[in-house]
Amino acid sequence: MKHPLNGGVRLVSPVARVLYSVFGRTNPRGWADYHCAPERRGTLWVHCHGPSRRGGANLEFVGVPRELRAAALQLMFALVAQMRGGRKLKVDEDFAAPLSSRQQGFMHIGTLRAAAWSDRHHKGMLRVVDYGEPLQSGFPFRLFAAHIVARAMRADAPERKAAMCRRSLEIFAGDFTDSAYGIGADGGDADITELQNRCNLLAYTGLADALCEQNRHNDACGIIVDAIARCPAWAKGYRDRMSNSGQPENQYTRFWRDADITDIALRRQPDEAPAGTEPCAPVARGGAGFGNRAPDPYDDLLKRG
Repeated sequence: MKHPLNGGVRLVSPVARVLYSVFGRTNPRGWADYHCAPERRGTLWVHCHGPSRRGGANLEFVGVPRELRAAALQLMFALVAQMRGGRKLKVDEDFAAPLSSRQQGFMHIGTLRAAAWSDRHHKGMLRVVDYGEPLQSGFPFRLFAAHIVARAMRADAPERKAAMCRRSLEIFAGDFTDSAYGIGADGGDADITELQNRCNLLAYTGLADALCEQNRHNDACGIIVDAIARCPAWAKGYRDRMSNSGQPENQYTRFWRDADITDIALRRQPDEAPAGTEPCAPVARGGAGFGNRAPDPYDDLLKRG
């Protein structure tokens, strides 16, 4: 597939990339040639060239909303770093790694599929999709939502953390699960990586925590209702821990103490928009419909994160 090679597509020039590779070996801009090419529907095709010459794989994201260009490059840098560290990324292989921060507490998971390009520049490229999804699934919205949450956990102010968690929920509001999902084989919580990938749970809990830090306890209760509705089994275990945590008495802790989790799960319907989030544009679960909205004041948070 042909695309222009100009300053708007290429992350850095060939000369700059050589300088990075020689004088800044730890800078990912010198590890590969990264392209952010426009697609017909207004989204971006973010891909890289170069790793295949060193025994790795050239990677791509398709359908990337323009406002998530920085996030796409951050994830691409992290995946290329995995290959530089000796990890072999292969077609139809799943991966699990902390791609945003070593302290993020969960793994980013995804799957690599063989892209269908036949031209010599892009043949053999691997497309990054959400865990277990086919090539045609396109934009890995769960992966990007998890990435933004992981970076939100490092935010230096509750307002910034809340903004990034809201952005994550705009991308992926989370699936609704049954009453048994979220309980591990030993009766405890299911793996946090699984809960995050399925329900975007950490975006809800992170947003609620950030609102509580701003003394917006009523808003936090509204947000956590959506987490409970999506994963009631997890909520029952979390309520028990909240009750024994010794946290100061406030509206949020009282909500958890008194919440009828079964009733919340029954009343909240899967087609309801989560509280505190704006409805996504067309293709709410995947695809790149939401990428067509206008940038908002929080767009630069990802670039600074």
